[in-house]
Amino acid sequence: QIRSLNRLETQSFAAERVIEAKVERGNPLDLLLGDRLLLIASGEVIAGVDLSKLRDTDVVISADGTSIELKLPPSEIFVKRLDTDRTRVYDRQQGVLAPENKDLESQARAQAEGEILNAACESNIMQKAANDAQRSMEQFLKLLDFERVTVTSSAGPCTAPSGLPGAPTAPAATPTS
Repeated sequence: QIRSLNRLETQSFAAERVIEAKVERGNPLDLLLGDRLLLIASGEVIAGVDLSKLRDTDVVISADGTSIELKLPPSEIFVKRLDTDRTRVYDRQQGVLAPENKDLESQARAQAEGEILNAACESNIMQKAANDAQRSMEQFLKLLDFERVTVTSSAGPCTAPSGLPGAPTAPAATPTS
């Protein structure tokens, strides 16, 4: 029955980053052939525990039904995304003879997603998500009249699943914070 609760989203992290993406050769020709843009990116990372990953061995109820022990799956990133309404190109400078580079903004957006995820990881989002999931499940199970409730949790790796929508596939742009 606990598995049917599916995802327990317990932590949300929002951030803004300024990303610089550019095509330069490092010489005076950059005035003619260079391409540079500044992107102001706003994004969010959501983490929690996927209760559908609970195994039967993760839940132990005493024979008399008065106590329960629950081992939660490790916390994980559920969502990492840019807010398209708040993310925008602030400035773009192209050399007069610069070829059109349609991928530069996409590269900057991919870099921004990565930097926002890194900031969430540095703020310890995974441990916070695990701790909050533990507290939430303890409170929930106490409502079910168990006299003793023991819930354990752990922080998973701070990486976005590879199949996550919006996961960057383009090469990273050059960041400036």
